[in-house]
Amino acid sequence: MTRFKGETSLHIAARHGDADIAQALIKAGADVNAKDISARTPLQIAIRGGHLNVVSCLLNSGPDIFEAGGDPFLANATGITPLHNAIEGCHMSVVRLLCDSGADVSAVDENG
Repeated sequence: MTRFKGETSLHIAARHGDADIAQALIKAGADVNAKDISARTPLQIAIRGGHLNVVSCLLNSGPDIFEAGGDPFLANATGITPLHNAIEGCHMSVVRLLCDSGADVSAVDENG
């Protein structure tokens, strides 16, 4: 089910930082790579919110997050990566998790 902003239930759980609901939705077959109308995935939303438990849940959700173009570390159109978002938000535990999970620490945005 999607809402008027193109959000799925998993987007909403990610925004609210609810890892238990996110895990239940993933087990029920929720698409971890679904994008809302702003092309954000649940992982990107969880990272921006600093929701470590949801970020961890999504990164550990299985191979689906890396399939069908679902590279969780891809930059947006301006070169901003999920790691950049975590750093901008001062979410250090999320930064550590992303680095430990393979995020590109040398990626630069359009401003260099």
